[in-house]
Amino acid sequence: HAFDSAFYGCTALTSVNFSSLTTVSARSVFYSAFRGCTSLASVSFSSLATVGAGYTFEEAFRGCTSLGSLSFPALTSSGFGAGTGQFTSMLAGVTGCTLHFPAATQTKIATLTGYPNFGGTNTTVLFDL
Repeated sequence: HAFDSAFYGCTALTSVNFSSLTTVSARSVFYSAFRGCTSLASVSFSSLATVGAGYTFEEAFRGCTSLGSLSFPALTSSGFGAGTGQFTSMLAGVTGCTLHFPAATQTKIATLTGYPNFGGTNTTVLFDL
């Protein structure tokens, strides 16, 4: 629970840089981390290759009403741990967000809990990286 509710309700937060993060191995690391950050527009986990434990991003972006884009360009198809809940309800209360994943992860992503909306409304999932 490293970032559990860390920025909860921070309405002034507009961007976050996780470019050095390569592996998340603990369960629920980003649980509700950015919940209610209504000004957060886009987030890129540019180097994140492994999401080892379940529920890693559970409800992480709930209520981030300005969130338009999330990108995971370094994620690998072998970079998933046990379970299928890594992105459970991560976009609850978010409308019109586009998720970007590498093409090689499509088969694995399609088996995850909540795919294709991950709790959001009108979510677009692209395997374009």
